[in-house]
Amino acid sequence: MSAMVGKPHDAAILQQQTSTQRSLMKLPGPQRPIPVAVYSFSDQTGQFRPTESGQTLSRAVSQGGTAILMKALQDAGRRSWFTVVERENLSSLLNERQIIREMRERYLGETKVNPEALPSLLFAGVILGGGVIGYDSSTITGGAGAGFLGISARTEYRQDTVTVALRAISVRTGEVLASV
Repeated sequence: MSAMVGKPHDAAILQQQTSTQRSLMKLPGPQRPIPVAVYSFSDQTGQFRPTESGQTLSRAVSQGGTAILMKALQDAGRRSWFTVVERENLSSLLNERQIIREMRERYLGETKVNPEALPSLLFAGVILGGGVIGYDSSTITGGAGAGFLGISARTEYRQDTVTVALRAISVRTGEVLASV
């Protein structure tokens, strides 16, 4: 009889915090958090990732803009600045809540929703929207000294510039409160 030996699992590697993340987390808290919703924060550039041989089918800009923005909002003051409500997958959330209602009706005989079992969803006072609106990639060269026989201390690296637009909209009035 032989024993099965599995491949050892690699430990998860957590990404190091950036200086921006640390700054967001250190923000002092407001008097009360602002309830916000992010419906979509997408790549509006359509750009593909450049390579030495042209382009690939990979996008140049992350397709997870909404998730990144929501994480940044939660990081602000260690969740003290914003109460972020789910809206990107709202239909899935509503479907699950409908399943709960139907199960409680069928198995518990409830004819109306028990607010303790299924409280109302939070509403947002502000909708944040926008997206990545620009992407530029440049190759920059640098180095020191003159070359000898085609050899020099010359370095090439790529510098990417990403431009985003973000606006805050009042749910009550529809007014654009801020646009950056």
